[in-house]
Amino acid sequence: MTNWVELSTSCDRNRFHKLSEWMSQNQIENRVEFVETTLDNFAAEIEVAKKNYKQIRIGGELRTAIREVFVSLPSNIMTIGSADGILWNGQDWWPRNYLIEGISRSLSMDVKGLDTSQGAFISGTTPDCRALVYVLSRLGFKKFSISDSDEDRGEAFCRELERYFFSIQFQFVPRHLITQLPAVHSVAANTLTGGMDAGITSELIYLNFLSSGGVWLDLVPQNESKELKSEALNVGAKVIDAYQVLARTDRAWVEASFGRSLEIETLFSMYKELYPGTSTINSDV
Repeated sequence: MTNWVELSTSCDRNRFHKLSEWMSQNQIENRVEFVETTLDNFAAEIEVAKKNYKQIRIGGELRTAIREVFVSLPSNIMTIGSADGILWNGQDWWPRNYLIEGISRSLSMDVKGLDTSQGAFISGTTPDCRALVYVLSRLGFKKFSISDSDEDRGEAFCRELERYFFSIQFQFVPRHLITQLPAVHSVAANTLTGGMDAGITSELIYLNFLSSGGVWLDLVPQNESKELKSEALNVGAKVIDAYQVLARTDRAWVEASFGRSLEIETLFSMYKELYPGTSTINSDV
């Protein structure tokens, strides 16, 4: 039996209970537990988790505290300053970001002919944004427009990214100026829930910033994002749902942590049922 844990400011219990059940159905004996903590207590909780569990997942804003907890980090984790898991490789604990893999697999599987010469627009200075910037920069994107309700935080976020991503342009866009952006972004994404920014949907809904035939990537598995995805479909964008990204992220974690490569279709169905507001008419491929 492998015991694993999620450390988070607000644990994703439904998702990881579903994942644990799916693993058990595939003869991976496991048990998941949850520890809710704060940024101040994160380092101490990590040390406790190392002693009590075989694998560790990290959620919420705790993902961005990784530089303060680990002295040695993989290059991609150092670059984005975010990790959503800590892998025990048999000798040591190693921070990982499985969302990077989930986003990468979603784009490679679901999108053909992505135009990297245009820019990318992302709402929210979140850990999800950090992972998405990393993936898109690796694909060849050189221009990013990033918006946030807090202008000081948004400006500081862009300046931080510029220190780690060389030869890439980061433009901060105040929320009230989103509707004035030109349609020069081939990829656009929302990483904010209503609880983070209650007015963000009204600013994004016109999708004026998304070029014709672009990609709308949703990373918010809540019902409130359904309106945005419906509009994206109406303007002819390719939509990648949050449940698809989460399923591929968790599959990547299972592969790395347990050495098992399991079929994805069942996990798609489970997460689509868990997050019914995120589903669109897209085919799950």
